[in-house]
Amino acid sequence: MKKRLIYLLLVVIIANLAACCRANIPEAATSPDNSQTADKPPTINPPATDPPPTILIPPLYNATIEYGEPDLITDNTGPLWAYIRYPVTDNETDEIIADWARGVYQNACDKVTELRKGDPEATCEINVQFDSYLVNGKYAGILENGIFMGSHLAHPISIVRTFNIDTNSGKFLDNTDILDFKQLENVFSVMRDRIAEEHPDSTDYLEDIDDKWIDHITIGHDGIIVILERGVFLPAYFGTLEIILPYEKLGSAFILGASPEPPAATPTADPTTTPTISPTASPTETPSASPSATPSETPTETPSETPTASPTETPSETPTANPTETPSETPTANPTAAPTAKPTAKPTETPTKPPPKPIIPNVPPQSGDIDPSKPMVALTFDDGPSKNTAQILDILEKYGAHATFCVVGNLVDARKSTVKRAFDLGCEIIGHSWDHRDLTKLTVEEIENEINDTSAVIESITGVSPKLYRPPYGAVNDKLKSVSAELGYAMINWCVDPMDWHTRDADKVHDAIMADTGNRAIVLSHDLYVSTADAMERVIPELLLQGYQLVTVSELMYYSNKTLEAGVVYHSGK
Repeated sequence: MKKRLIYLLLVVIIANLAACCRANIPEAATSPDNSQTADKPPTINPPATDPPPTILIPPLYNATIEYGEPDLITDNTGPLWAYIRYPVTDNETDEIIADWARGVYQNACDKVTELRKGDPEATCEINVQFDSYLVNGKYAGILENGIFMGSHLAHPISIVRTFNIDTNSGKFLDNTDILDFKQLENVFSVMRDRIAEEHPDSTDYLEDIDDKWIDHITIGHDGIIVILERGVFLPAYFGTLEIILPYEKLGSAFILGASPEPPAATPTADPTTTPTISPTASPTETPSASPSATPSETPTETPSETPTASPTETPSETPTANPTETPSETPTANPTAAPTAKPTAKPTETPTKPPPKPIIPNVPPQSGDIDPSKPMVALTFDDGPSKNTAQILDILEKYGAHATFCVVGNLVDARKSTVKRAFDLGCEIIGHSWDHRDLTKLTVEEIENEINDTSAVIESITGVSPKLYRPPYGAVNDKLKSVSAELGYAMINWCVDPMDWHTRDADKVHDAIMADTGNRAIVLSHDLYVSTADAMERVIPELLLQGYQLVTVSELMYYSNKTLEAGVVYHSGK
């Protein structure tokens, strides 16, 4: 009994001593990674010899378009945000490529509808872009590459398709027109070397390469471009790979043309085959759908991340869906809904909102002719620049009117002169993201890149860095407002949506604008479509005859005495 009491007493003493020791040790010093003594403040940064790991943000996609004009299928109504870009030329291959794009869109609509039977709040996005290469003036290689992602998927699903065309005959090329399949071992050897060179940890997976690895090939200027879908041939963590097989390395295995700056590649399979998208699929699956399907009605619910309003953006293929792009963000009564500021240095102080950041509108010199007492309207054009932008500029120049062009960053380089001409005419150029992603679904770093890189490419041409931008689909959430506020950008949506992307009919676009437009309105349209450009032949002079002044968004806000604030969404000058 006495021994037991002594034992218990010792336990109590030891516990008290341990507690006292802990009380005298700074909290940071208790970390096993902190070797500092208690009387020295803990170091926040690791030693220079052991830098913190760097989080790599993938570079933004920069489109190369040397063959074909971009056309578009868009759905801006939610719960599916769709942006599917594909080329249009003047030969018989157009309809097959367009059918493929329609099939991808239709399949995405079907899968989202199916998904929402189990989860009514589910939302998805499909974003597909293309590169096209004109090689030796005789062959065209087209690479469609994108992703389907949603709230139900741990990883995005790859969408990949290649087309190769003989531009003289207007016919598709098959892979056997490009490569000698009797020499595939030489092709596989080059592929192994190229993959291992770029990804040294892939060598264990390169032994069993077969002809399925070259299902998706297209010709480029430096070699054959091979696309390996995420998780299909290599572990998913490699992502979707783009490997170039140099012509000189392929030797006689390359049989299309004699020079090493060769020509074209084409669908290895039936060009009309569309990938299917399975919402429950593993990350290795690739989307596909019935190529001949016509886009059908998609659910009208708006994703929970975006307001229930119904934005209208641009589909290049007219889905029969009921998509109408209305700003997904409705302005609130409090225009200062900027993000909460970071806490000050004193931890005891309550965080407060920073003062609003006023944005000085970019008002061109021609604005001196504007009478603030008279009605005015801001026409805005999304998703360009395109071949149809010039027609709209001709009309604006003819009538001395201004407009605002919301450009997609990765299309700007191909039409620098168009952008410069618009700016020189007194029009305003603002960003519409770099590649039309739903910004509400991206990380902070990705959002910053989308906004800043687009502004940078605009500034490189106009000399002006815009502090306004239009979010794709009109989609806005608290995170996007916060990032925009930190970067110093205001967001511009609209109050009039003629659904030009959906109807593709000049008369209907004209009638909708004339019926709905009032003083201080911001009108959404898309300079991507010839039908919209044709509608402007009537819209612009008729609005002027009705007494409206056609101004830029910045002019509208300036002469409406509206102070633009960073992180705030605006829909009109009222």
